[in-house]
This record gives sequence, structure tokens and C-alpha cells, in this order.
Amino acid sequence: MKRLTVFIPGLLLGLFLQSSGHALDMTNPDYEFGYRVAKKIYLMSEDDGWKLLDQCMRSSYKPESYWRVTAKQIESLEKMLSKEINKLSKQSDAFSPGKLEQYGRQYIGFKKEGKTFYYGNFFPTEHKLQVDPQHDAVVLCRGDKRFWGMLFNVTDFKFEAIEKNDRFVKPRGMSLPGEEDLPPPPIPRG
Repeated sequence: MKRLTVFIPGLLLGLFLQSSGHALDMTNPDYEFGYRVAKKIYLMSEDDGWKLLDQCMRSSYKPESYWRVTAKQIESLEKMLSKEINKLSKQSDAFSPGKLEQYGRQYIGFKKEGKTFYYGNFFPTEHKLQVDPQHDAVVLCRGDKRFWGMLFNVTDFKFEAIEKNDRFVKPRGMSLPGEEDLPPPPIPRG
């Protein structure tokens, strides 16, 4: 009887989590040791972070250091991002990308000028990828509003940018004028 008492609440909790979309199925090939949160969400490693920020059709950033964001951080961020996108959709002149579920997402954290940021790279789920989004940034070097990015300032707790691929900023891999062409910043180990 003791086994049945423990089993039933555990079963009910599991069914609740699965039906509410909160359960991570460790046997699912779409889940790989915390790197891939869900089929469409990728948490980039510190080693691959620079690839994500090397954009050619929207703002590019040169951080001091990178860090891997957590699934919990992204869950909270995406709740705020959905609200921000909803606000943008009500402004006639603002870019509003639509529902997050339409996009594959890649995330990295970084520090720049003493502030902490989350960066997100978004691409349409129906797009045939030529790279593995687990390790390589999905970058399109042509104007296409279905590809976009966002920058969230964790320090000041606000969105700094939500921008689509709509202007040529620089060739991928090249520095902006006035910047030294340096390799990616070193990754702090500790």
C-alpha cells in the first residue's frame, strides 16, 4: 500500500507537468543534457557565443565575456519578450515579429562595459538550416524580417533592441569601422 501511495501522487504530478508543457523528457532526442531546452530553443555555449553575435544584417556586439544562459532564465525572458512583442504589435510603425512559437531560438549571455545581457537570435522554424543550430549561429546575410534578434539588458532590466534583418551592417567575420580585428574575447574559466 505504501508503494501505491507514493506512485499515484507522482503519476498525477507527471501527468500535470506533461499536459502543461513543463516536463522535459530525458529520453527525447530533442533534449541533450541541458544544451537544447526544447526542439526549437538552443542555449549556446561560451565557446560558440561569438558566432551568435557576428551578425551582418543587424547590430553586432563585441562583449568582454560570454556565459551560457539557463533554461530557467530563458523561460522568464521569453515571458517578458512575449509581452514586449504584444506591445510592439499595437504600434503601427514598430517591427513586431509575431509569436515566439514560430521561431527557432538561440541564446547566449554576455558582459559588456560592466553590464550583463541576454542575446537572442530568431529564425523561422520552416527554414531549411545549413548549420547545426546547437553549435553554429543561424545567420542570414540578406534582408528578411523573418530573421531577427533581441538584446535584453539584465543589469537595467529592459529590452535594448528587437530588430529584424533589414540593413547591411558589415560582412560576416569583419570588424566595424574603428574596431580592431581581434579574435573573440577570452572565455573566463573559474
